[in-house]
Amino acid sequence: MTGVQTCALPILLVLLIGLITLFVTFRLVAPIREAAELASKITAGDLRQRISVNRSDEMGRLSTSFNDMTASLQTQIARLEKLSHLQQRFVSDVSHELRTPLTTIRMASQVLHAERNSFEPSLARSAELLMNQIDRFEALLSDLLEVSRFDAEAAVDRKSTRLNSSHIP
Repeated sequence: MTGVQTCALPILLVLLIGLITLFVTFRLVAPIREAAELASKITAGDLRQRISVNRSDEMGRLSTSFNDMTASLQTQIARLEKLSHLQQRFVSDVSHELRTPLTTIRMASQVLHAERNSFEPSLARSAELLMNQIDRFEALLSDLLEVSRFDAEAAVDRKSTRLNSSHIP
């Protein structure tokens, strides 16, 4: 063997080891980088993202688990949004349904309250208590309606934010 051949063999060996290392590193790092990028998109609200699964090794199982977890999150969030919508609708419906009888009760109590001076003291006190409790009930009902409106606005804002974030490149 000549001196050039003796010197070329270690260089070729180092190049071969370098190429093998680069290939193995790329094979391991690329799926991790993809998972990190998709995790960032999911964190931003785009739960439609999935990792492509084209391997059967640990990285393939990790990708499958990641996709299953994302699908589960997406299902749970959709379920919670539906429940929240039903709750908002229920609160709104109950609040509105209570308004009509409360208005009738208020009108009747105002008549009683206006005539309370002509009643016996115990009846006059009852008319006064009735008016105070109706005021309190109306305040509670107004608060309930306000909470219902606030929840509805917050739901619209969340949906708008999710829709806007799903269009981020």
